[in-house]
Amino acid sequence: MLDNVLPSLIALHIGANVFYRVWKNDRLIEAMVTGSKPAADYADQAHLAAPAIERPLLRAVACLVVAAAIFAGSIKLLGGKLFYV
Repeated sequence: MLDNVLPSLIALHIGANVFYRVWKNDRLIEAMVTGSKPAADYADQAHLAAPAIERPLLRAVACLVVAAAIFAGSIKLLGGKLFYV
């Protein structure tokens, strides 16, 4: 079964590169080989800068607490034990 997965993913990767080169005129293969992309390929989007996040540490801790609650709740909901004591 897994013998067919890798060739399919390789074909998908090559197809995506051809799509970007032909239809979007984006030179991804050159960028992958050289490790850099010419600066002229990027549009000036300074006006689209993302706003600064207020209290990022508090938000990170809140996300961690929510993720831990979802994790622990799903284990309990499925009948498992959180700790093997």
